[in-house]
Amino acid sequence: MFEKTNQDSKRKFALVLLFLGVIFASITHLVHWFQVDTFGLNRIRSGIMAIFSFVYLVLLYKKQTRLDSSMLQYLVIIRLNMILATLINIFIVRDFDGLTLVEFYSPFTAFSFLWMTVVLIFVPYQKLMPFFLWGSMPVSILIVIYLVLHPNELNTGRGTKLFIANIFFTITYIFISLFYASLQQNFKQLTEERLNYYSKIIRTQNIRQAAIKETFTSLHNGPLQSLALLNREIKSKRLSLAQITDRLDELNTEIRRTSQILTEEIVDLSDESNPSTRKETLQLGSGVTIDLYSPLHSILYEIYGATITRPLPYFNSIKVKIRRFDSIDSGYLSLEQKREIGFWLEEALCNAGKYAKEVTRLVVTGCYSNGRYILTVEDNGQGLQKNQRSGQGTAQSLALASKLGGEFTRESVTTGGVKCQLAWPLDSEILSES
Repeated sequence: MFEKTNQDSKRKFALVLLFLGVIFASITHLVHWFQVDTFGLNRIRSGIMAIFSFVYLVLLYKKQTRLDSSMLQYLVIIRLNMILATLINIFIVRDFDGLTLVEFYSPFTAFSFLWMTVVLIFVPYQKLMPFFLWGSMPVSILIVIYLVLHPNELNTGRGTKLFIANIFFTITYIFISLFYASLQQNFKQLTEERLNYYSKIIRTQNIRQAAIKETFTSLHNGPLQSLALLNREIKSKRLSLAQITDRLDELNTEIRRTSQILTEEIVDLSDESNPSTRKETLQLGSGVTIDLYSPLHSILYEIYGATITRPLPYFNSIKVKIRRFDSIDSGYLSLEQKREIGFWLEEALCNAGKYAKEVTRLVVTGCYSNGRYILTVEDNGQGLQKNQRSGQGTAQSLALASKLGGEFTRESVTTGGVKCQLAWPLDSEILSES
């Protein structure tokens, strides 16, 4: 954004500068046209200025992307015009008696300062030194040598001023280019340091957000599921005091195990010096660890196997279990995308085990169809309750579907039960953009 704004400002300045160049060069040409100009140098020089200013004004107006190259060419042409004018002036005063350089030489002093200012704006600081030397040395050296060889002109008031001014210009150009280049280099270094600092802050914030999300998902699919089940069984008075104590001990162990795993994973996330320690596994609520480098269908099979055996109340009533996951090329899926898909399947299965009352059949499939992968968890329980509000799990499922460029649906089946479905296109471009 800053770079674009800077370029727009430079372009507007360049257009104004070229427009003024056309106006003033045209006025100067008209003035010289009605003045006595024996050799026509002033008319030619002002005419060239007007023509090239107009040409580059039109070019820059039509092609905005050529700002730097156009202005660089324009500055070179203008300076060449001054150098050639100086050479011609020197040759003319040498060959014609009665002419002196101090009287015949055009007043380039003010224009040289203007040229130098424009150079500082449009020429990269790395090229300032050679550009200034090239632009100042030919003119200055020629005039200084001429005046040294013609002391009668050097001793005049304008001759002395011309001699000092050209030496001063050359030294000024060198010092300004060195100072400005150093200033730009320091500014660039400071900018890079600031950007690195802010990038580090953003990475830290991303790690924190990822840790919070990971913590919630792991707790939700693990200890919180066990706690909800224990709470339900206590309310139904189906557990004795000894059983409650055992279940609380199991819950305590599960919470500690989850906390330890999450702590290790967060440390791995913050270790940027060793990319190999980045999280490459998926930790399920059941305690099973899955390698995320495995193919997607293998990961889904492992999640199903580890979750269906968890002691959730309605898994025991299931008589028919159908599961099938098509093999697909999932190389374009990132590890984080695989992790989130795995968490989604785990939660969908846990929801069936917790809420699918009177369920006898569970169908879990991952199918490739019409360029999309469709992951479905369907039971034949009592279905969704009326006025049942969407929870955090639904919000996370919708967010995941958005990242994958797909859709998430959860609905009651007409024959009874609930069907949860996550579908996304098998398009690497869509997934990389998401």
